Amino acid sequence: TSFDLQGRSISVKDGLLLDEKGRLAGSHTDMAQAVRNAVEMLAINLPEAIHMATRTPPAFLRPDPQPGRIPAGYRANLVLADEGLRVLDTWIDGRSLSETSAVAAA
Repeated sequence: TSFDLQGRSISVKDGLLLDEKGRLAGSHTDMAQAVRNAVEMLAINLPEAIHMATRTPPAFLRPDPQPGRIPAGYRANLVLADEGLRVLDTWIDGRSLSETSAVAAA
């Protein structure tokens, strides 16, 4: 519920990230909500919003001539979502978190 950021104590209060003086210190919106916001508030179509959220940042940080590929030897971090962008499953380094959770619970 709180953490230090550049020497400031940041807390979550009423859905907002605030510093110790009550000033807005950022956002804690997840990727699915950010995509929904782009579709609903900016009237961007879903494929374009997903592209903006998933392909534009990596292309900016590390240009790849063919982004969106998952060739052998690359890390596979993926999310499966339904039409409402509710996350159904997540894969980190090629392993399904739902499968990992099921094995751990057994």
